[in-house]
Amino acid sequence: MAKIAWGRGFFRAWMLLAILWVVGAGMIGWGTVMAPYVRDIVVTAPNDPTKPAEIFFEFSDQHEALDDAVKSGIAVENPVRPDVTLFTAKTLPADQLTARLAEARVLVDDYYQRETTAKRSAAIPTALSAVFIPPLVLLLLGWAIGWVLSGFRKAA
Repeated sequence: MAKIAWGRGFFRAWMLLAILWVVGAGMIGWGTVMAPYVRDIVVTAPNDPTKPAEIFFEFSDQHEALDDAVKSGIAVENPVRPDVTLFTAKTLPADQLTARLAEARVLVDDYYQRETTAKRSAAIPTALSAVFIPPLVLLLLGWAIGWVLSGFRKAA
């Protein structure tokens, strides 16, 4: 009767599982690294053109106050991009509004570029750990169990 090669069989099983794990976890991690979540923002611009526009997070207290100003007719919402709004005074002249929209676009683009880069840099080590550590732990666990079981073999 042929002796079963348990070590070789379990190593091949580990290789198959490791490859499946790396591919699956890599696909999930890729999405996290390439399209990280960046919190939505709103921008407000004061009437004084010498004062810079400011960024606030959506649904913050400042955003709620700006929404209240729009509802009361003091301020208006101006779309900067589909997901960002610029709040300005209702009485802002058209030429200043155009300048403020251009300023807001630059400010928003810089914000999203900075945040995306920071989130990607933070996500890479986590994604790599999630991809490679579980297969390595499984390999070491299998090796340790094989080493313990080899101690129970009869001496030749």
